[in-house]
Amino acid sequence: MDKKNMLRYWRNVRRLTLKLLDEFPADSFDFRPAPEIMTVSQLFKHIIQVEIYIREGFLTDEWKQPPEMTHNLFEKEMIRDKLKLENRKTIELLSEEPDGRFMKVRPTPFGELSGEILIQVAIDEEIHHRGNLYTYLRCLGKVPPQMIHDYGDILKESDNDQ
Repeated sequence: MDKKNMLRYWRNVRRLTLKLLDEFPADSFDFRPAPEIMTVSQLFKHIIQVEIYIREGFLTDEWKQPPEMTHNLFEKEMIRDKLKLENRKTIELLSEEPDGRFMKVRPTPFGELSGEILIQVAIDEEIHHRGNLYTYLRCLGKVPPQMIHDYGDILKESDNDQ
């Protein structure tokens, strides 16, 4: 898949993550099904941190952990805004990368990878943790949103759609 379509796909992945976020009651962000696993809030924040980590590592070749996101009284709204902002920023910055640099294989903490594969790592990480969050919603007695979409429409979207 070329860069433009991969970024469109990621935008679609993020839309579903945002729909999932909307299903969580505002008072459930400290919920975890077992003591040794992440809370709802920690999982959403982890998705954001992985995106920033991969984006900044790719763009700068410096692999630094992003700062921890703090707990907030308006947790749900803060996470929603941050999910939108960071994905918009990632898509914008990676769209500007020349294809040659984007496809170049480089050393990363995940092995020798191209920008294309790094994006797939970030998307996989988001989908993986979104699966965890689907289970959390079920534990809370909620029905998660359907993830079935008309995937053919992804390629018809305008570049400005978010």
